[in-house]
Amino acid sequence: MPEADGAVVVDRPRAPRDRSERVVGLLRRGEPLILTALGVHASIDTIVHDAPLVLVAAAVTAQIFGAIGLVWPMSRPVALARAWFAIALLVAVSLDLDQRLEVFAPWYPVLLVSYGLAFGLRAGYPVIFGLVPPTILAMFAASDGWNVPMRVVPPLVGGIVTALITDALIESTEAWRRAVAHERRLQTVIDTAPIGIMTSELDGTATLVNRLILEFLEVDAPPGHIDDFLQYVHHGDAPILEEILRAISAGHPIQRLCRVVHPTLGMRYARITSARMTDADGSLTGAAVTIQDIHDDLDNRRKLEQFRKIADSTSDIIGVASTRPGVDYLNPAGQEFFGIERISLEQVGSHIPRDYHPLLFGDVIDIIAGGESWSGEIEIYDRDGNRRPTSAVVMGLYDDAGVLDAFAVIFRDIEERKQLESQLAFEAGHDLLTGLPNRQQLFHTLAATLREDEPVAVLFGDLDGFKVVNDSLGHAVGDRLLCSVAERLFEGARAGDLVGRLGGDEFVVVCR
Repeated sequence: MPEADGAVVVDRPRAPRDRSERVVGLLRRGEPLILTALGVHASIDTIVHDAPLVLVAAAVTAQIFGAIGLVWPMSRPVALARAWFAIALLVAVSLDLDQRLEVFAPWYPVLLVSYGLAFGLRAGYPVIFGLVPPTILAMFAASDGWNVPMRVVPPLVGGIVTALITDALIESTEAWRRAVAHERRLQTVIDTAPIGIMTSELDGTATLVNRLILEFLEVDAPPGHIDDFLQYVHHGDAPILEEILRAISAGHPIQRLCRVVHPTLGMRYARITSARMTDADGSLTGAAVTIQDIHDDLDNRRKLEQFRKIADSTSDIIGVASTRPGVDYLNPAGQEFFGIERISLEQVGSHIPRDYHPLLFGDVIDIIAGGESWSGEIEIYDRDGNRRPTSAVVMGLYDDAGVLDAFAVIFRDIEERKQLESQLAFEAGHDLLTGLPNRQQLFHTLAATLREDEPVAVLFGDLDGFKVVNDSLGHAVGDRLLCSVAERLFEGARAGDLVGRLGGDEFVVVCR
């Protein structure tokens, strides 16, 4: 069933809490009982034997200190302070009530074993070895000398052994906690992974399924068997499915691309990868299977390929100058025009005349920074260093965070169009045969001159007998005659005069 903040575990019982942690917890919670019991014993003896008030107060304080520790567990330094308080109380009572030393002598080995069990050797060695001298002295005073080793060595060995046992329990508890923390981190990683993850045993039983698979299948209950997921594989990819199942049962790694039928989105392309799982001995136990929806990636890749085909086949220059090195692009038409394979941001300025730099690096940059694109006419240098007029579009490309990632430019060579426009403009105002201004241009210039109230003289003339030339010698000779007359009129006119042809054999000279 789903966990609150982790992957979905299928048919896997929750691991019981480590017993060693319970034992360690009980030992730590029970440690204040040692001081409390000693305080009670010392209180009774000091009151019965009329001990000094200081010892009575110390015994009562020991009970209170120990009781507080039972109610409110404190830090390790406080626990060690309780242990030293117990040792100090025991030594003080033993020295003052020497006639009752044999009654308190058993407390020395009890403290050795108890504190070794409560703290362990790593944390409690100062207390354990600090108890050895007073224990030896107490045993000497309470028994014969030959009996001292028998009364000291076993408790000391027992204290060290129990301390080592506690250390082992603590290490086991810490290892269990690390394992639990590692499992939780692993579950978080699996559950937040951008791909579907599931594990299965050799028979196909699913043991772990992350949320992405449930969201992909749009189901609440995790699949209990890997077949429950693989049934979504498109029937046309049945051979691929069988190959995947054989690889999982055999423990062979495999990666295949197949079609998966999504409940809502329909057919999707997915990449299924299987890897073997082994136990500590290397024996095969199952397989880890990842499912990655790559439908959008494939779709984007197809769109990118389509764009590349269009960009490669067009005669327009298409370039992308990125803010990141190594991702610049220039289509074949641009490579041929500039003579380079890529165009970077540093190279853009060198291919644009300086008189366009204020426009390009000023107004255009500001427009793009505002999220818009710029279009207009601009001249650029070709591979031979010639200025070529182009119609340009400049736009900014942004990443998912909205940060400008690259500049995209489209240049269209309009040199032929400019020449045609110039030719059409010339032909609109000039006579095609003689090259002189025509009637329209003559009247326009004359009207402008009259509006300016400038003195002007207009000479009008035609060719007598021109029809005879055409009829007798042909129109070709007549055209040469008209061109010759036009050339002579132009050469004879002043620099500011305008010589034009009205039509036929009629010419006009506007003298300004």
